[in-house]
This record gives sequence, structure tokens and C-alpha cells, in this order.
Amino acid sequence: MPFQRSEYVPLLTFPDVEGETLVPMALTVIIALACAFVLSLTFVPGSIALWLSKRVEEKDVRIIS
Repeated sequence: MPFQRSEYVPLLTFPDVEGETLVPMALTVIIALACAFVLSLTFVPGSIALWLSKRVEEKDVRIIS
């Protein structure tokens, strides 16, 4: 993860026209990667834990029984 963000950091140093066009794109990618990283550590495990903790009900199926 740190390597993906570090690729875009040099784009933040470009001056003039290059900086005006590339800095918003670099910031967008850096922020998106950071948010995805945080969500992958917090929201996804929590939602999976809630989803898997529901009670499992067994049903008889005509084909098997």
C-alpha cells in the first residue's frame, strides 16, 4: 500500500501548468487509496462479522431426504 501512494507524491511537486493538471488527479488517487485502506481494515471485517454471526437454520429438502 505505501508503494502505491508514493508513486503519486512526486506529481505534487510539479510547478505551473503541469502541477495544475496533475495535482488534482494525484490527490484524488492518494485520497481514494487511503480511504480504501481504512475501510478495508475497519468496515469490511465488521460487516463480515455481522453477516456471518446470524443464526443458520436447517431446512429439510425433498430431494435429499
